[in-house]
Amino acid sequence: MSNDESTRRVEVPVKRIEITITLDDILSALARHAGSPSLAGEQPGPAAEQLQRLGRLAEEMRAALAEVAQLDPDLHARLEGPGISQ
Repeated sequence: MSNDESTRRVEVPVKRIEITITLDDILSALARHAGSPSLAGEQPGPAAEQLQRLGRLAEEMRAALAEVAQLDPDLHARLEGPGISQ
């Protein structure tokens, strides 16, 4: 944008949007999509195996996260973080 006098600047107020994404949300999506038979079926052998492995690892991480939540809820809350704000 140029700095000449003919340029008019208009400020428009926008609504604040808050989005909260947890680690469990991310892992759940990863497990669901990586473990999807339709997605794995589209890939050649080694790639499909790695997608399945990724899905299993995401499920293992979700289980470990749930165990941390039972053992130490405060630690779990710190792992999950405050969320993402825009």
